[in-house]
Amino acid sequence: MARFYVASVEPSLFPGAALRRVWGRIGTQGRSRIDLFEDRSAAEQALIALKRQKLKRGYVDMGEAP
Repeated sequence: MARFYVASVEPSLFPGAALRRVWGRIGTQGRSRIDLFEDRSAAEQALIALKRQKLKRGYVDMGEAP
């Protein structure tokens, strides 16, 4: 089954940063989730851990968008 998973660290409306995730089947809008963190470095650490987990499950890193 063809699936996608996108994760990014973004500024939050509140103090801190947000880890935004979007996933689903290719060709659909997918689902999304936002996790809030106290600072950008904590959000980036969570992003690194998430990327490591997804690579173990078989996802392929397509590189950063230009």
